Amino acid sequence: FHLTTDSNRINQILWEGDFDSGIESLRVVDTLAGAAGAMEFSKLRAFGSTELDTTGQLIEIDVTYAADAIRIPAEDIEVTGADLTMLFENISVAAFTEYYETMLNIDPQNPGATAMAMQSIVFRLLETNPAISLDPIRFALNGESLNAAVSVRTINGDQAGLDPGNPMALLGMFEASASLNASKPLFERLAGEASAAQTGMMDPEQLPPGQDAESVAQSQADLTIILLVGQGYLIDDGDNYSTEIEYANGEVRVNGTPLPLGALLQ
Repeated sequence: FHLTTDSNRINQILWEGDFDSGIESLRVVDTLAGAAGAMEFSKLRAFGSTELDTTGQLIEIDVTYAADAIRIPAEDIEVTGADLTMLFENISVAAFTEYYETMLNIDPQNPGATAMAMQSIVFRLLETNPAISLDPIRFALNGESLNAAVSVRTINGDQAGLDPGNPMALLGMFEASASLNASKPLFERLAGEASAAQTGMMDPEQLPPGQDAESVAQSQADLTIILLVGQGYLIDDGDNYSTEIEYANGEVRVNGTPLPLGALLQ
């Protein structure tokens, strides 16, 4: 294990500077499951930096988490090349500090007052037009790779008199984008597992004769993928599936094709 840091305290919860930490190897064993519940980690690392702007009122936070390999031998699962970088920009030091302190002092006897306080703090955080990005989101599962990115930017966070109960007005404060590129075997596997989570809640008597929940789930996932490709929401290049999503000016576009926002909010 190693940890190095070069930083200075800003206040009781925030620091400015750099840090780097890592673990060469780690094995976690479920004492009830024994070896069957073991997880093995190789070369885990977390590093990043925080930096104040010239006014000292805004902070940028950049953090990366990485792992060479994560293995679950009993289930024949190996995740390699895992990498996640998170970037937070234009974060109000004062509002973030108040948010953190409020979370530490929640009054269970008066949740309404806490909710009102949190709403006020969140709007003060938005006033400085913060942005959050996750780029890259990257890993390979048993050799099949996935790369993704997500970004959310506040563009009108200082609007006065904004109605927090109006979702369309709130959405007008943001722009967002996301991209995904995954090998076809991995995408189909993840889609099948997501479908299985829903199918697993079905009454067995509702399943088609002669089919189990797993086969029904995979069939539903495969059909969904075919429909998405046919509609242009998912691109099939032969080896991979990919998609790009943009939200701006109240409009969602998937690979350049408009998608009604109202349908997403229903």
